[in-house]
Amino acid sequence: MAKRKSIIPNRYLTGLRTLAALPKPTQEALIQTLRGAEPITSISEVINVVSHTIDLEREKLTEVIDAIVSLTGAIINDRKEEQKEFLESVVENAEAQFKKEKYDWDTFRQTIHGIADLEESSLGLILKTRSASIDRPLVLLSTEVISDIRPVFYTDSSKQPLVSAIIQSLRVQYMENREEKTSYFAIDMNDINTLIVQLEAARIRHETLREVLRKASIITYQDGG
Repeated sequence: MAKRKSIIPNRYLTGLRTLAALPKPTQEALIQTLRGAEPITSISEVINVVSHTIDLEREKLTEVIDAIVSLTGAIINDRKEEQKEFLESVVENAEAQFKKEKYDWDTFRQTIHGIADLEESSLGLILKTRSASIDRPLVLLSTEVISDIRPVFYTDSSKQPLVSAIIQSLRVQYMENREEKTSYFAIDMNDINTLIVQLEAARIRHETLREVLRKASIITYQDGG
C-alpha cells in the first residue's frame, strides 16, 4: 500500500507555524488539555476550554485549534499505522514549508503525533460526529457571492451603452478527495430568493430537531450554531 502523504491546506499553515513556535511546555499543555476536556459539543467550546490553559491571543489560538482539528479529522477513521505515517508526513511537510525557522522540531513532532491520542477525547467525539455529517464525496468549505455590473454595448462600440446588467456569481470552495477546488455559478435574483427560502427552512428544521434531541437527553454536535 502506498504511503498517504499529507496535503496541508494553505489556511492551516499559519496555525501549524504558530504551534511549532510555541515552547515545549505550552505544546505539552495544549495536547494534555485537549485529551482531558470534559464532554463538549462544538469546536468553539474546545477553543474556550483551551484558552483557560494556554496564554495565546484568541485569533492565534483559533488558528492552532483549526489546524489540529483538520489533522484529527483526517486520521479519525484510520488504523494506527496509517495515522503514524500520515502525521509524520505532516511534520516533514511543515519542516519543508518552514525550513528557514529555527523551531524545536523534535517537540513539534511529538505534539503532532500526540494528535493520534485525541481520538477518544471530546475533540475526537466531535470530529467523529462531524465526519458522519459530512461523509460525502464533496465537502463545502466556503461560499461568496460576487456582484458585478456589465454594460451592454451597441454593435457600434463607440456609442455609449444605454443598458447594463447586474451579474451575480456564486463562488464555491470545496474539498474533493482531500483536494481544495473552486467552482463559479451564474445566479440571478430568482436563484438568490430560492436559496434564502431553502436555507431558512433548513435552519428551522435544524433547531426543531436539536430541541427534540435535547428533550431526549441526547448530546448534539453543534457545528456553527
